[in-house]
Amino acid sequence: MKTKIMKKYFTRMFLISLLAFFYKSCMEPPDYDQGSNLIESFDIEDNIMDPNSNDLNLNFEDGLDHWRFNSKKARLTDPNHSIQMNIDENQFSSGEKSLRLELINEKFTASRYFSLQSGDSLFTTIDVFLDLDSNYVFSSGNPYRLNLRIFYYNEDGGLITSNGSTTTALSKDRWVTLPLNGSIINPFLDYVRFDVEIFGFDSIPIFIDNLNLIYKSNNVLQDAEFSLDLPSSDTNSNINDTTFFSWSNINNEDTTTVYSHKMSILLQEQNLILNGSFETSANSLCNGKPNFPSQWWMFPYCWDFDQWSLDLNTGYDPFSAYISSDIKKSGNTSLSLKGLYSDSLQNFNTIWQWISSDGLFDSPLYARVVPGSKLTFEGYIYTPDTNRISGSNTVELGIFAFNERDENMPAISPVFDKTYTPNQWHKFSVTATIPQWKNTGKSQCGIYIRYNQYNNSDGVVYIDDLTLVSDKPYNYTVTIFETNENQSILTPNRKSSIRSFWRNWSVNWRNDASGIKQPHNDIDTLKLMWEVTATTPHNQASSINGPFYLNISE
Repeated sequence: MKTKIMKKYFTRMFLISLLAFFYKSCMEPPDYDQGSNLIESFDIEDNIMDPNSNDLNLNFEDGLDHWRFNSKKARLTDPNHSIQMNIDENQFSSGEKSLRLELINEKFTASRYFSLQSGDSLFTTIDVFLDLDSNYVFSSGNPYRLNLRIFYYNEDGGLITSNGSTTTALSKDRWVTLPLNGSIINPFLDYVRFDVEIFGFDSIPIFIDNLNLIYKSNNVLQDAEFSLDLPSSDTNSNINDTTFFSWSNINNEDTTTVYSHKMSILLQEQNLILNGSFETSANSLCNGKPNFPSQWWMFPYCWDFDQWSLDLNTGYDPFSAYISSDIKKSGNTSLSLKGLYSDSLQNFNTIWQWISSDGLFDSPLYARVVPGSKLTFEGYIYTPDTNRISGSNTVELGIFAFNERDENMPAISPVFDKTYTPNQWHKFSVTATIPQWKNTGKSQCGIYIRYNQYNNSDGVVYIDDLTLVSDKPYNYTVTIFETNENQSILTPNRKSSIRSFWRNWSVNWRNDASGIKQPHNDIDTLKLMWEVTATTPHNQASSINGPFYLNISE
């Protein structure tokens, strides 16, 4: 089982290598569902609009502005499907324009986004027109189905719930107004998405126009303000003392309030890399010798020779990447890296390491990098004059990270090549802002070093003293205490338990047991961040002056 899972992840890293190797530029891809043939690029955050705005373009007078469109086959078993869409100036129910569609085996969706608070009501209507003579007889049942839906989202884009209606009873050759009412009470509500969804099975012109909004604010909502009180921020607390927390009551007319008192460890590591100086080794997956740097993976070095046609008898060098004591910047060893082949027009040799990931292999791991963090990867490169890097060969440092669409977005340093003075250590650096992975609130990212070999050129480099730092500490939640009172406590036993967790917090990328890292086992002072969130039936709010910070030590 583990072998299959390892191959799965190595295959993914092969794709990473290829993407990074050929990466030049990246444009925002179109927004679409699988099988779509009509797509518009769309940024949701920029198009969440106030329903009271005077510039909403609800009747297509400004073209397609603020509308989002998706389409895909309605019947997946039917290979035939097509769609035509345009702004029409001959048929409309309001203004001078409408949206005209002709659908054959297509599921078409037009969407709008509006801001909405808990308890607010949004009554919607939309006009639909079938361009058919009233005597027209459909060849095969209903040639269409139309759904109206409202989806409710929290501020993180998570779906809370939805409601809607369906009709197949549109009149021919006249405008019909379809209604849908939306309203929920939920403290996390942030915005809604309105959908008009049309399943079209026959080439019948359909027009949509005049999305009408009647918005009513919930007058129950009040200002929800409260502030943290004790202990004051950056207070120093002894681990053997009980710490008392207090905050003001919320200013809200709702009778029921639940306070969530949240404490998080500020996980601050000076260097996120495991074995960044190549001082510990593991047995090589290729030849069984202890020359392999623990906590690192090589690609395609030490890979499946049959799968990737790495034949030892055709020039492949199994010692193209290994731990060496010949040259080092600090400590006892460094990484020796060179081209894979003695006879090759072009190849690359990559060493890489996960930094932040959940679910690698068969064990969940900590996502140590906060989305939006800026990572800086630095290291030193050396080439000896006895076997200097030559030709067009280059060496680069890189950061790879997967975005919300699970696409790899590599960042690459300037390259090291033959123009650099031999017998000297040269510092290289690359910085990248890490995106959120697949809307999970977490990150999937890592680092790599690549040797690019061209036209049989030779040369070896040595790598040492790698560091990776983040501009944002990871907040690891250790407790959430819910209460109806505006106070709580942190006992000595609870403090000791939190410190124990901190000291034993470990990272292990599992290619060698000796590489387990316990980065905090010598730390005496624990830094906590604490914040209080108040939840009422109609609203949710955090303190106006938090978060506060608490230092715990002996």
